[in-house]
Amino acid sequence: MAFERKNLSRIGGSGFGNTVWMHSSTDAYASVNAADYFKPAITEMAKGDCIWVVDTATPTVYVTYVDAHSSSAISTATGNAVTA
Repeated sequence: MAFERKNLSRIGGSGFGNTVWMHSSTDAYASVNAADYFKPAITEMAKGDCIWVVDTATPTVYVTYVDAHSSSAISTATGNAVTA
């Protein structure tokens, strides 16, 4: 599936300028982690922002961050699954 802005929520930020986001959808993590998945929100996100990705189909939670950001491209680092 494609990115839907309604599935991305700003949780908060730190005093250092980084923001924490939560993205929740049935999209597989491999799709969410693909380059430019978050491009529709490129003006809201910044390099270093943390993203909690919730794959509601599995359900699994991943933690990643924006590792590359320009005016025309955005990508995230390979994330880690949160396990018990």
